[in-house]
Amino acid sequence: MSNKKIVAVYLFLFLLPYLCALLVIGNSYNALVLHSASLWRTCVGAAVGAVVMSALKVTVERPLAILVANATRPLLRDILDFFKVDGNMTKRVLNLGIDFVLCGIATWVVRNVFPQPLIMGSLIGWLMLIMFISVLIGGYIDYDLLSVERTGSKAVPVRRGKTIRSQK
Repeated sequence: MSNKKIVAVYLFLFLLPYLCALLVIGNSYNALVLHSASLWRTCVGAAVGAVVMSALKVTVERPLAILVANATRPLLRDILDFFKVDGNMTKRVLNLGIDFVLCGIATWVVRNVFPQPLIMGSLIGWLMLIMFISVLIGGYIDYDLLSVERTGSKAVPVRRGKTIRSQK
């Protein structure tokens, strides 16, 4: 897989859905909490959002491992590898901290950019639509390599001696 294809898959399958998920968390918190403008309440929303984002990242471990294994540029490989939180406690803590900060920023941005009727109304639907279309495009770009099915026999090598079976 070329580096350009890896970047496209990463953009549509991981980055755009990640940003939409941050905005969904910010929108949900602002829709649920009437007085969310205080720093304390924003921190509580960011903490809950960071835990949710950490749980979501577990679901993308295998596709990220495949992208890391196929990336040939060291910088691209390091960027992709940073968001894999498979076993490294330092990366888990750093990712949780980054998610906490980004969820806090997303909560603040949603509260200050969008009007309250839109937050309480259709914003979450538009964000989910964008996320859904983005994941469809990302999956379409290279479904065969990122397939969860293990019927094929091609092994994709991953650093640290692990291999991942991929359908091809």
